[in-house]
Amino acid sequence: MSEESSILVVEDDPELREAAVRALVERGHEVHAAAGGEEALRVVERTGAVDLLFTAIAMHGMDGFALARRVKERRPGIKILYATASADRVEAEIGVVYGTILAKPYRRRDLQVAVETALGAPPPEYSGYWRDKAQQFREAARRQGGAEGALLEKRAREFETMAEKMEG
Repeated sequence: MSEESSILVVEDDPELREAAVRALVERGHEVHAAAGGEEALRVVERTGAVDLLFTAIAMHGMDGFALARRVKERRPGIKILYATASADRVEAEIGVVYGTILAKPYRRRDLQVAVETALGAPPPEYSGYWRDKAQQFREAARRQGGAEGALLEKRAREFETMAEKMEG
């Protein structure tokens, strides 16, 4: 992925929502968050371009499937990634119209890989992937500045090292 992607995280559990946001920001994404479907629709209208909707399926009020349908009406090109503790049952009994499912509980790395896969990122084994990530983090570091910018720059150097190792 050569550009920062915009992701909307929708989860009614505040701890899970914040953990997902942190994991995706760590990967250089621009992340918006909402506690439910109605709030998510307002975020989509306000922010314009959102590349990926990452939503829980079971939520108070509007469920993730209904949210995905409504977001797809507004933004047909958006990618969808669902999260549920009932992944096997949902896929077998209900089916998924848009997107794919990430089973809860998930690890930070599982979320990051699922998001990048949904966005069409090249596999991590490809050195260009790591160089793109390094560039992304350097740009974010310049924008951020301070201690957080220094941390982002450190991560960029780690990605460059990974690319060099893959190239031989």
